Amino acid sequence: MRKKYLLLTILSFSSIGFSQITINSIHMPVVNDTLRVSRAQLDLGIDYQTTGPNQTWDFSSLQNNNQKLNTYSPVSASGSLTQLLFGTFASTKYKASYFLPNEDLPLNNLPPVLPITFSDINQFIKNAPAAMTLVGLSMKINGQAIPAKADTIETKYSFPLNYGGTHTSRSYINLDLNPIYDAQWRQHRKRETEVDGWGEITTPYGTFPVLRIHHRIEESDSFKIAIGPFSNWIGIPVPVSHEYEWRTTTEKEPILFIRTTELLGNEVVSRIEYRNDFVLGVKENAALNFEVYPNPATTHLTIDAQSGMDSYHIISMDGRVVQSGILNGTIQIIDVQALETGSYFLNVVASGQMGRKHFVKN
Repeated sequence: MRKKYLLLTILSFSSIGFSQITINSIHMPVVNDTLRVSRAQLDLGIDYQTTGPNQTWDFSSLQNNNQKLNTYSPVSASGSLTQLLFGTFASTKYKASYFLPNEDLPLNNLPPVLPITFSDINQFIKNAPAAMTLVGLSMKINGQAIPAKADTIETKYSFPLNYGGTHTSRSYINLDLNPIYDAQWRQHRKRETEVDGWGEITTPYGTFPVLRIHHRIEESDSFKIAIGPFSNWIGIPVPVSHEYEWRTTTEKEPILFIRTTELLGNEVVSRIEYRNDFVLGVKENAALNFEVYPNPATTHLTIDAQSGMDSYHIISMDGRVVQSGILNGTIQIIDVQALETGSYFLNVVASGQMGRKHFVKN
């Protein structure tokens, strides 16, 4: 009987960790979300290439360098001209769901002799059942807010996302800077996206079933300036970039995001980020080791840790905290009878560390 129970437990974990998932627009951020991610210490040797079906990715050793909050702001929080292009009265395809600061626009590579400064660059995003699209930008040019509508709209995700799915998208933006400055900026982009893997990933935040998504982005930017009676186009060098995402259905940010840049035919890692929580007084890098049993659980769940535990949170698969409490000791039994049947995450804090486990409630 004990062997049969053990087999059922193993099968239960297998079904949580290794079943293929499908990602839709409902798994993406919504307006006013504030989602925390950690920017990891740069590791040029990190393995971002291994992928395929039924993979196990272990990035549990990532080290937190700093954190940021991704804030998905309503269009109503932008300037009046921007609201006209992307807000309530915009045409359907340009009616953005929210905007987010954009770190990757290469306008900082403009020649320093130009009397132009760019700041507060934001990406306007429309999340719809069929696709997530990048409908335009806003930025401050010499301190004055200017929106830039995409004449050709780029698709970031085409839903549903399933293993083996691909799509290609192009975008074009033409921004006239008059009357701020007699200049023009053009951006051409091509995005090739492939869902090239599925399986289970582990980071300092926990273990999740994921899809692996690879974006390859070609970009060509140019700037036209007038000098006296003459005008010239200046190309802005933008190397080909790659974005690798591991996404799950229970978190609205990628569990892991790696960005690379092609230099002399090789990809060089330029950014590593992973989804994370922030708990006051908890070391972000410290992953608590603990066990939970029985799993599946019917009435009670035992939490067994090597150090004294402080608190716990049970999180539903849609991200809601459905139960929490104070813990005291290394072995604790909590009542889970009130939980609905299904899969959950258990977050435990103990001695300045935090850990996460999956469990099933029968």
